[in-house]
Amino acid sequence: MGFLGDSVQRGTRSVIVTSLFISIFAIHQMMKMPPLEKLEHYSGKVVGIKKGWVYTKDSSDFNEGVLIFLNSSNKPFGSWYTKDINSILAHVKKGDTAEVWLYEEDGILAQVVVNNLILKPYTRYSPVDIGFAIGGFVLFIFSLWMAIKFPEGVSERIAEEKANEAKNKR
Repeated sequence: MGFLGDSVQRGTRSVIVTSLFISIFAIHQMMKMPPLEKLEHYSGKVVGIKKGWVYTKDSSDFNEGVLIFLNSSNKPFGSWYTKDINSILAHVKKGDTAEVWLYEEDGILAQVVVNNLILKPYTRYSPVDIGFAIGGFVLFIFSLWMAIKFPEGVSERIAEEKANEAKNKR
């Protein structure tokens, strides 16, 4: 079969395995996210809002964003996502009653409720994870279908048998 046949067969097998791995990893990531009730929660009156540097829990990463200060805690709560920044700056004022939930791994805002209005809803399943799960699954099904329809792309033995059959027909 030669060099091309070997690389095609290796490529087909690796696409099947990789797509299955991507789907499983994305589903694992989605299942790893805890429900809202298990996230760190703070509530109180807003004593300040300002634009500034938002740091992760371990201070390993930071970006410019918006910070909310509550009277019940001495630490600021922040987010650097543009949608969150605009929403918080537009709706949160000093003296409002607020509740915040934080993501476990980085301490960034997971959900924000101000005066019983949800400004940032908690999403347990991120669109990226859902996209990888669906994309990986579709790629796996397509690769599996191609392997069944054209088995010579997966097995060298089948490819050699088909080549011998074609040679014998001449």
